[in-house]
Amino acid sequence: MKKIYNLNLLAAVCLVLGVSTNSNAQCTTPPTPVVNNPTICTGSSATITATGSASLMTGWYANSFGGNAVGMGSSYTTPTLSASTNYYVAQLQPTGTASLQMPVQSSTFSGNVRGYWFVAPTSFMITGVRVPTDASAGNSNIAILKLPATPPVYSSTTSVFDLLYLTQNNASGTGTISVNIPVYAGDIIGVLGNRADVNSYAAVAPYTAALGTYTTSLSRFGMQFNLSTTAPQAVWTETTTNASISRIELYTTLGCLNSLTTASVTVNSCSTGLNELNAASVEVYPNPSHGNLNVSIPSVNDKPTIEIFDAIGKSVFVTEIISAESNFDISYLANGVYMYKISNTNGNIKVGKLIKE
Repeated sequence: MKKIYNLNLLAAVCLVLGVSTNSNAQCTTPPTPVVNNPTICTGSSATITATGSASLMTGWYANSFGGNAVGMGSSYTTPTLSASTNYYVAQLQPTGTASLQMPVQSSTFSGNVRGYWFVAPTSFMITGVRVPTDASAGNSNIAILKLPATPPVYSSTTSVFDLLYLTQNNASGTGTISVNIPVYAGDIIGVLGNRADVNSYAAVAPYTAALGTYTTSLSRFGMQFNLSTTAPQAVWTETTTNASISRIELYTTLGCLNSLTTASVTVNSCSTGLNELNAASVEVYPNPSHGNLNVSIPSVNDKPTIEIFDAIGKSVFVTEIISAESNFDISYLANGVYMYKISNTNGNIKVGKLIKE
């Protein structure tokens, strides 16, 4: 594994291979982002945010090891949640783009899936994956794994890895599939893939592949199952000369990548002291509201209040309800989805979702 330092040679190689020549540019690893940690009511969604400049590629992930992003950008709105959940964010300062160069096809192999493994020579974001159509134009099967150590030599196998990405029988066509998967320098990455269970073989392993101005060695990788029907398991490598690899294209954005940072969403029941009889008798309308909000409540003896929260859990409106039939002006609130909570000295008596249009 080495870097190519001769700039004239580099320019010639990149011209032939069609890769970016600026992928080895200097960059500064983005600082750890500051994230909000919102609190929401069960059955609602939260918006989580991360600080950073517009030039950063920011991805949100459902797993502590990364994987394929569930959202991109400085903020992410979660699906509705019923329990407290952690999300993770990583930011890349891009320096260039490059594809992991594949050797030419030499043969085909049908059945059990094959691929390659390599050690990441630098940090990058995998932004696209594609199985070439030389062997088949059928549906794609692709898996990307992060292994804790070099895979064992067959007939030994391992099922200890993090599954970063899996698509089976993908019918999206013959083009590139968009993903956003962070990879850090030194990560051991395994890639499996074929089309319609037909592998596009290159009998050259180990193969020295270019990734921008970096190189890395691609070694044979596989499992004894069809990827179209079986999730990755019991993977292995082989070290014999010219052990074929299966060709799967990776497209990347290179750069400086900060560590995954945790963003915690706390989900509360919002029902402490809930009185179902009182809750059923309280009305909040119209919903959606165009600026006026009416609250009908059977009694104001326990000093009820209404509080409205925005999508990230910030209180944007609160006032005491002083009459059984009250009207409030919320026209100044931006259009969107809010949560309201009506409570009194005995506890919360009603919560719900409010739409402002």
